[in-house]
Amino acid sequence: MEWALHIRTVEEIEHLDLPAVERSSPSSGATDTVQSATRAVVDELFGPIQVTRVYLGNEFCERLIPSVQLLERAHTAAAERGLALTLLTPYVTDDGIDRLRPLLSRLEGLAGLAPFAPVAGRGDEALRGGRETAALKQQLHTLAADLASARAEIADLAQRR
Repeated sequence: MEWALHIRTVEEIEHLDLPAVERSSPSSGATDTVQSATRAVVDELFGPIQVTRVYLGNEFCERLIPSVQLLERAHTAAAERGLALTLLTPYVTDDGIDRLRPLLSRLEGLAGLAPFAPVAGRGDEALRGGRETAALKQQLHTLAADLASARAEIADLAQRR
């Protein structure tokens, strides 16, 4: 099972370096009973939590598309910790596509990431959006595979109980 963390800021990746007690945020400053019980159940069912991937971006609002600078900083912070990075993208209007273009172009230049292959489209859609469509299709394929894997693991756990 892959553990992942959705981040909004690079500092959230940096917090992964802290012990679990320091990452907790109850007002008392210590891990509370519910957190401890939850962690014990998770550890029992899945083993210790070891985050291997971070998700950056927002899959619902094009106004929350991260900047190129944030993408670069998140990629660097994730790579320094051996974490995979996934850029989340929402459904977008033409304005949103314009905001995604520099991010998708920058992804091609980041170390360890394969370039996105263009796809055939119709008319000017192929020129304007083919590249973005290929990237989004690749992300959709990855998400579908992750969902299928998670469903299989949930079914397996349910059968064991």
